[in-house]
Amino acid sequence: MYKISPFLFLIVLSGFLISCTKVGLVALNATSGLDKNFTVRKNISYGNNERQKLDVYFPKKIKAELPVVVFFYGGSWQEGSKKNYKFMASALTSLGTVVVIPNYQLYPQVKFPTFVEDGAMAVDWAFKNIQNYSGDPKKVFVMGHSAGAQIGALLSFDKHYLQKYESAEKFHIQGFIGLAGPYDFLPFTNPTFKKIFAPENKYSLSQPITFITGHEPPVLLIHGKKDITVGIHNSQNLTKKIKEKKGNVTTYYYDNLNHVGLLLGFSKWLRKPYLLKDVHHFILE
Repeated sequence: MYKISPFLFLIVLSGFLISCTKVGLVALNATSGLDKNFTVRKNISYGNNERQKLDVYFPKKIKAELPVVVFFYGGSWQEGSKKNYKFMASALTSLGTVVVIPNYQLYPQVKFPTFVEDGAMAVDWAFKNIQNYSGDPKKVFVMGHSAGAQIGALLSFDKHYLQKYESAEKFHIQGFIGLAGPYDFLPFTNPTFKKIFAPENKYSLSQPITFITGHEPPVLLIHGKKDITVGIHNSQNLTKKIKEKKGNVTTYYYDNLNHVGLLLGFSKWLRKPYLLKDVHHFILE
């Protein structure tokens, strides 16, 4: 019987996943189910809405209270599910972190800023409860891909989202990790985006770059140079603005990664070790 080489298999799998993203996420998620190095607690409510639930992943071998990563997935603020990102949790728990992956409400059921407010509720939940899962509430990082990066960036830069919670008096986001995020994406050319972020006179409030003062938590930005979904100028412009304000930002641009490829680079089968290295170094620093 003819056997396909592992290298050729990965090439075929990579092309399939990138062209069929939703199906690909399910496939990667299934392979992550074989990972026995973490424990997961699913469907924990952080609010009253059906979408306001989260999953917590934590390493089985725990020596002390661990750093925490709250990860927000993308989907153009219109789709997505935490159940499809077990592969991301597998990658991040391998670094010795506790990982929180929330669902959040989506358009057309809600509009901006409801999904960001959901994100704030999830981070507040982490501050208050993560010690029960071996996490350190004083070492909470926010991470996101695509639309999820926009949500995470706003939580990190626009202070009002978290200031309404008592936990903000004691705990703070220690850093933001953005993967191919839209941070400076006006003017809107997509008619749906115009509806999601309406009214027009408040469009600027959806742009993370609007809130840069130089007093943000440290920022790590990663963007693929082949990304045609979220233009690389988003990370370039945000980097420039943070540096102008004397803030703390580290940015990596990778030649051979597109929008989906950057995300899949964290998966077991298509892993780009340098991506995990970037994130690990940032958290340790």
